Amino acid sequence: SSIRRRASAPLRGSTRVHQQLPLPGQRLFDNAAQRQSGPFDGCWTHKKQPGRRMEVIRGDTLVWHEGLETKIALRGRDRFAMELEGEVYFAQRLGNQLIWDDGDAWILWQ
Repeated sequence: SSIRRRASAPLRGSTRVHQQLPLPGQRLFDNAAQRQSGPFDGCWTHKKQPGRRMEVIRGDTLVWHEGLETKIALRGRDRFAMELEGEVYFAQRLGNQLIWDDGDAWILWQ
């Protein structure tokens, strides 16, 4: 069976934001009290090209390299779903990796 399926709870798509993402070695959050914590928090990079693109997850928000924000919906302690451009994608955390249902993999940068 396919891993990709429609999520039971509604998900919101991406919105444009203006936010600078951290560089490798920089702190991800300036003030830990200002952020919501979540099991996927961190700066993630694509396994195929480490360091080239950075995606940041804070609480229930994924901030893409380009500055777009996408809400994620937890689907257990090690999985989440998100909707992007009308498609729902699922990711599972395995140690310091996020394995996506479309075959992509991200590794935790910090």
